[in-house]
Amino acid sequence: MKVVRDISSLYNRFSFPVVTLGNFDGVHLGHQYVIKETVARARKERGTSIVITFTPHTKKVLVDDPPLLMTTDEQKKELIGKLGADILVFLPFDERVAATPARDFVLTHLVYGIGMKAIYLSRYFGLGKGREGDSSLLRELSAEHRFEVVVVDEVIVEGEIVSSSSIRERIVAGKVDEAACFLGRNYFIDGKVIPGERRGARLSFPTANLKPENELIPGDGVYITLVSYKGEKLYSLTNIGPPATFGVKERRVEVHLLDFNGELYGERIRVHFLKRLRPVRRFDDEEQLKRQIEDDVSRARDYFSSLSPKSFSH
Repeated sequence: MKVVRDISSLYNRFSFPVVTLGNFDGVHLGHQYVIKETVARARKERGTSIVITFTPHTKKVLVDDPPLLMTTDEQKKELIGKLGADILVFLPFDERVAATPARDFVLTHLVYGIGMKAIYLSRYFGLGKGREGDSSLLRELSAEHRFEVVVVDEVIVEGEIVSSSSIRERIVAGKVDEAACFLGRNYFIDGKVIPGERRGARLSFPTANLKPENELIPGDGVYITLVSYKGEKLYSLTNIGPPATFGVKERRVEVHLLDFNGELYGERIRVHFLKRLRPVRRFDDEEQLKRQIEDDVSRARDYFSSLSPKSFSH
């Protein structure tokens, strides 16, 4: 997959460009469906599939209280690449772009620029100033400029429309197993391991203190997790929240690898969240905390032993 940040570099270069565009935060099942349909159509026509996304997320510019994002641009590139797209455009988004009338954007970049032959959209798509660039406007333009507009049905899981906002709510609430059903994968965060106070090692349960790259971190709690590191998948427990037993108020992400004795300082790892085990709590002393961690580890091992490797989606 080719990645570009200057959409003009794509002008008039393809015989049958098929386009989809959106923020695609999380690249959830709904996003996956519209992207797969775009890719399938392009392949059928022996054309080129082009996915256009915005950076930063449009709400970072348009609203005072934007959401915390589930995916970084790098993660989004990885996830969209796995869906078979030919080209991914990271379109810079600012107030000037936000003020561009949808008609002008579509004609300048998509019709006259890329020369698109078909555009695939979600049902609730809106583009340009005031989100005026909906399917109705695009169909109006398509009649004159000879491109096809395909509105893809929403994806429904357990009676609920899959949406980024509802997935974020579940992640914040610690319902990561529910979020996975809507993402089509386990929610994960990437980050670098940084030095800590080595309290875990003193308790015989060393932890890797993570500096996350993702904005959205699951709600406070102890989670059964899986760590990706140098091509390996390692069983783990992850504690999110302040280490209250030690009087620390700062929220932290601390990962304990169940069967790993190596050194991780300075290394970049990926933490997949499988299930919330319990809420965080303050213990009266370190011995009480150690007994609780022992119980957490035992429960995590039982969880992993009950599942086959195919049960994990990465």
